[in-house]
Amino acid sequence: MFNLFRSKGKGVKLMLGGLLFMVALSMLLYLIPSYADPNQITGDPVLLQVGAKKLRLSEAQAEFNQYSAGRVPPELMNVYFPQYIDELKLQYAAIEQAKRLGITATDDEVLEALTQTPGLAPFFKDGKLVRRAEFEATIQSKGGTADQLFSQIRDQILMVKLQDVVAESTIVTPKELEEEYKRKYERATVDYVSFTEADLRSAVTITDADIQKQYDASKAAFQKPEKFGFRALVLSQDQVSSNLQISEQELRTQYAAALDNFRSPEQVHARHILLGTDGKTDAEKKTIRAKADDLLKQAKGGADFAELAKKNSEDSGNASLGGDLGTFGRGAMEKPFEDAAFALKVNEVSGVVTTRFGFHIIQAVEKIPSKVTPFENVRADLERELRTSKLADALQGARTQMRADVLKNPAGATEIAKKFGAELVTVTETGRGEPIPTLGVSPEIDGALPALQAGGVSEVLTVPGDRAVVVILDKRVPGRQSTLAEATPAIREQLLAGGTAKMITERAQQAVDRLKKGEDIQAVAKALGGKVDGASNFGITDSLPGIGAAVFLREAFTKGAGAVIGPTLSQGRTVVAKVIAKTDADLSGLPGEREVLLTGLKTARAQQTNRLWMDSLVRNLTDSGDIVVNQAAMQQAVGGMTPRP
Repeated sequence: MFNLFRSKGKGVKLMLGGLLFMVALSMLLYLIPSYADPNQITGDPVLLQVGAKKLRLSEAQAEFNQYSAGRVPPELMNVYFPQYIDELKLQYAAIEQAKRLGITATDDEVLEALTQTPGLAPFFKDGKLVRRAEFEATIQSKGGTADQLFSQIRDQILMVKLQDVVAESTIVTPKELEEEYKRKYERATVDYVSFTEADLRSAVTITDADIQKQYDASKAAFQKPEKFGFRALVLSQDQVSSNLQISEQELRTQYAAALDNFRSPEQVHARHILLGTDGKTDAEKKTIRAKADDLLKQAKGGADFAELAKKNSEDSGNASLGGDLGTFGRGAMEKPFEDAAFALKVNEVSGVVTTRFGFHIIQAVEKIPSKVTPFENVRADLERELRTSKLADALQGARTQMRADVLKNPAGATEIAKKFGAELVTVTETGRGEPIPTLGVSPEIDGALPALQAGGVSEVLTVPGDRAVVVILDKRVPGRQSTLAEATPAIREQLLAGGTAKMITERAQQAVDRLKKGEDIQAVAKALGGKVDGASNFGITDSLPGIGAAVFLREAFTKGAGAVIGPTLSQGRTVVAKVIAKTDADLSGLPGEREVLLTGLKTARAQQTNRLWMDSLVRNLTDSGDIVVNQAAMQQAVGGMTPRP
């Protein structure tokens, strides 16, 4: 591990916002417990290997579980877990390639990342770790170790540096730079006439003969769909939960079994004086020890411990507080320090305690003994947890039994629903895709109905809202050919839509022709049923009223004043525009913006090409045998995560 107490280098320049974001995520989300030596693990195959880096099945599952935090439904694990492994494969491949290219991450760069990472920065001051115990305790609370964190940050830096290499290799020509500058500063002013379906719909005439002709030509397209009448018993998870009975004895048994979970650990409130020895010679350490012995003599002789700490302690994180370390439990401090602190009586001062940081003198301020939270204080939480743990079995049992009862007596659905606390929904007649009372549109029920005969009972269907449904089909009304009267509304709508679209196309072209002849745009719009609007002094990246992105009128920037543009379809309207004015960009300003524009273009292009480059890298490493995915282990992982039917 590198020296966290030394001064940081002045040449560190790699601190990108994206890197710090990734580091923060690594700290807060991805730390996982240390594993035993992989070579000693049996029955735990390597799932992914990239170069020398191996990811075992147990590690992948643990990382994925922490990463997903329970947000991925179990039935979708077979989709999301392989995708997660693919992303890890990309990351590992990038790190492997960076190492092959000789890219490195220095200790100073890792330290700089730590000092700027949200959640960790308070532990550092002037580039040095001043609150080490709290720093390590924070990492341990996330289930990881300092070494794991340092390794992950180093890998993230390698990935960012590799992306920088890709970005630096991106070429932007002078002409592209000039075009980007023009795109930014060119301005145009246009007037435009627009046509919409709403404006012209009333101008379309549909006769009875038109409807008859369309019906005769496509009669088979107009069908009355199959209809169904059914009853549905809807059982909610909440109802099953409320019916669960949790006895007092069950709660007390649960409490006794988990007693250690309700026991608060022994703690000590202490203060200390630190005389650091990091980087000191043996002679210097001897002098420092003599000073520690003198301070110990003063402390045991009745001197104010807090004042001694303020004047002498080298722990800058708490010296000004009289060396106050606050309250801590076992495992938070170095072992020699911890043993000494917990052995003290209140107000007692220890001897000189040696740790890797130096010489300590410790005073116990308060001792807090271990205690157990009373049963009554946790009764509500216990009941909630026990109810949750029993709910899955209770729900499955209720679903299965409710369907079994319906199969025996479909006519008794009302009584069965009452027995299980389910809601009985009765649908007299409906087609697939139509909303069902209580349930809304239900693809699950729509899919089950066609397979049932009258009086048949469906399997238990799971629908949104953690609800289980059993359907009883009461009747089936076959589909049939629609009569002319029944089909008329749909045919009229088809003809209106088609006629309006044709009229818009024709009138937009007429507008183009008339504007090119020099006719007034207001007169053209009035004659053709369009509406006139305009946009003044806009850039190609602007948004225009009624049109949206100005890019739809990109020709306004390539053609001169008087040019007619269109027809263009945007935001449900067909637009024909006339360029009133065009202002060219002043290229004299290009040199002053060259670097900003160049960076923007390179960044955009690098983002577009980075994934393609990464995919190519993965293919090459796979072909060379440097990337190996154990498909059998993948299936084992997915099988272990996906619930069985």
